[in-house]
Amino acid sequence: MFEKVEVPAGAASGEPVHARGMLWAEVDPGFFVGNDRRQFLGSISTLPSGGFSAFGARSEFIGEFDELEAAKEAVLRASLVRAAGAERGHRMLRRLRDLFNTK
Repeated sequence: MFEKVEVPAGAASGEPVHARGMLWAEVDPGFFVGNDRRQFLGSISTLPSGGFSAFGARSEFIGEFDELEAAKEAVLRASLVRAAGAERGHRMLRRLRDLFNTK
């Protein structure tokens, strides 16, 4: 099933976001996949109306966009938000381990 991802305001500042090494490929007519040479970032489908639907790495719905470049940027922003959240989770887990570690 599809799940909408809310992108925090800080990540959706409107400033262009670029990732070094980000690659996009059109694997079927109107269907694009993106990666950063290490991991899958998401996909974009062309809509019959001419717009684009963007999805994250876990098929979560990000949004619909008029331009392909805007959809690509949204996928990248969502991947950055997800990575930042994962890093916060790892830091919290390390703190909990340190707190309960009784060496």
